[in-house]
Amino acid sequence: MEYSEIQQELWTWIAPLLVPNFSLMLSVSASEALVNNNNGNSSKVRRKYYQLSYRLSTAYLILILLSMFLEMFFSADYNPLGVLKVSGLWIAIFQGFVTSAIGVLFFTKKEGNN
Repeated sequence: MEYSEIQQELWTWIAPLLVPNFSLMLSVSASEALVNNNNGNSSKVRRKYYQLSYRLSTAYLILILLSMFLEMFFSADYNPLGVLKVSGLWIAIFQGFVTSAIGVLFFTKKEGNN
């Protein structure tokens, strides 16, 4: 089975795994850009939340790539979409932790001077 035959199903699998986190980051960044900051201060995030968010996001993307990579080995024996759908179940759980960490990162800021 070629991927061109199952393109819609592949997008159905990957979109819910990526869009929520990107939407969160984009909306928070856009809201920050619209805030009038005339006093010359910039916002800073706490280092531990940044490191936690960075590590969880990296692990999350590795899990998605690993699922796609492992699918190549199991697709001969199983339905390729079946493998991806099963991996999507446990990746979705991990996504909740990643989204929470990113949310905490963006909403626990402190004001700092330039």
